[in-house]
Parts: sequence; structure tokens; C-alpha cells
Amino acid sequence: GVLYDPGQESDYTILFTSTISDAADVKTVKEWNHCTLKSGWRGFSAGGCQNSINFRENPQFLISTGDSGAVTHYLLSREEELDSSDEFDEIGLYLAKTDDTPKRKLVKIDDIKAKSKFSDSTEAYLKHKLTKKTCYVLIPCAFEEGSESDFTLDIFSDVDMKVKELGPPDHYE
Repeated sequence: GVLYDPGQESDYTILFTSTISDAADVKTVKEWNHCTLKSGWRGFSAGGCQNSINFRENPQFLISTGDSGAVTHYLLSREEELDSSDEFDEIGLYLAKTDDTPKRKLVKIDDIKAKSKFSDSTEAYLKHKLTKKTCYVLIPCAFEEGSESDFTLDIFSDVDMKVKELGPPDHYE
């Protein structure tokens, strides 16, 4: 959904798809790279936010790039899978600098370079500037430990990037 606050300005991206080749004459200002990942918080991997000792058990995604650029991470939980009696809480994203080893990270609070707002919603986003030749670990999470749901993560960037989901919680670096 789109939220509107009078007097607030923001950057935005419009994603336009069509099966008709000449449906619109749209000029591309920037070419964006995009990837969609599906994962979820289940059992031990429903680690909660950074206030929880099990925060690092949440799914983790390694992002690497060779160039500096902009990136937007968009997280959407699949709340419709929950019982109608369950109330799903807030979700959010954390981004931490890391090395390029393809193993889970023992992320410390000091490693976190950016975080999204947590709101009472089934979606969250985080915009960030990527630094040249730097790796990041992206950690989507629910605010409360133990909140289970599947989620979709869309990542848009104006530079080439590689994204890999890191292994289960028993394979730490």
C-alpha cells in the first residue's frame, strides 16, 4: 500500500509491466536490477528483532556488489496464512556490513548500518546506499520472537549485485 502524509516528499519507483509491447511510451531514467526471494520465519528462525537474544537466528541474505549505488529492500509477510485468531505483529529489516564468506553471520548490534521502521503492517522497506566492493547481510524479522509467517523479499538496485540466502542457524561463520 501507499501511505500519504501531506507536506512529506519522498523518492519513489513505479514498476510497470505489460504484455502489450507498445502499451506506453515510458522513458527509462535508470536501469534497476531486481531480485525476488521467498523465505519465512518458522520455529527457531522466528528470532524477533534485535532486542531478542535469538535475533541472529532470523533468515539472512548476503548481498555483494562491485560498485557504489542505491538499493531498496521491500519485505512483505504472508499474513493470510495465519489463523484468524492470530495477530501478526510488526516486521522490519536490518542491514549490516560483513565479509563475503557464504556462512551465517553472528551479527552484533554495532554491525548494523541501517534499519527500517517497524510498523503495525505486513510490509516494510529499507533504502540504503551500497559502498563499492562491500558485502552486507540483510536480516528480515518480525518484532516479536516466535512470530511465524512466510515472506517475500524484493530487492531493487541501480548497480549489479549478488544475493544469496545463507544457511540454517547451525552453520555460523
